[in-house]
Amino acid sequence: MRASIVIASHNEGECLINTIKSCIDTTIDHLNEIEIVVVDDASTDGSIETVERRFPNVRILSNATRQGTSPSKDRGARESYGNAIIFLDAHCNPEPGSIVRLIEDVEKLDGKAIVTPAVPHLEVDSWTNRTYQVGHTFRTNLETFACGWTGLDRSKIVIIEPGRNFFESPSLIASCAAMSRALYEETRGFDSDLYSWGLEDLDLGLKTWLLGYSILHDPVAIVGHRFASAFSRYDVPRVRVVENNLIDECKYNDKEIIE
Repeated sequence: MRASIVIASHNEGECLINTIKSCIDTTIDHLNEIEIVVVDDASTDGSIETVERRFPNVRILSNATRQGTSPSKDRGARESYGNAIIFLDAHCNPEPGSIVRLIEDVEKLDGKAIVTPAVPHLEVDSWTNRTYQVGHTFRTNLETFACGWTGLDRSKIVIIEPGRNFFESPSLIASCAAMSRALYEETRGFDSDLYSWGLEDLDLGLKTWLLGYSILHDPVAIVGHRFASAFSRYDVPRVRVVENNLIDECKYNDKEIIE
């Protein structure tokens, strides 16, 4: 299998359906090379039943109880078959050719980097990408783990070949990211000890850099993502985000947790 698209989902409703449809529609000439794997994190909104009915070729892995974003993504990666893995949030709209380009990027880089696309804001109601409002490279403050967009004008360019230029990204935003299976295994992937939501992408990005690999950004690949100011479909307990912060503080800032 050339590639796997891994989508972790919890109560994403119609967004999940549209994400899967967008993946299929924009990779129509490569469907025999690509599998779509949905990790259902104990959804209760009927969205998974709809996926089963409408997309019989999509593989579904179901968590009996809520595990959270990082463990779900990790399960999807480890139970998928593709040489390249594309992680997508369950509210993403890839532009035509973008998924295939990310797969090609991973292959041309010999699997030695995580690749991220340009990320415009996705208008969910019309399911269109707002291409004038686009995020590119990403950054993280290593003391506070605060993060945000950097921009191409502040990023070093890496030229692989004509028409295949990348920009170094200081950190990772995993709403959409592509990497080789070999690199995923070497970094040990998404940390299954991080619960609920938060910091799993920053953690994976840090591990990638510390092992001597790169996070590279391809602005030609475009994958829209829904950005929201609050969680509307499920709760994200603040205590869980703090716990994830403490775990990463201990991993990367040489601190000990005091029971």
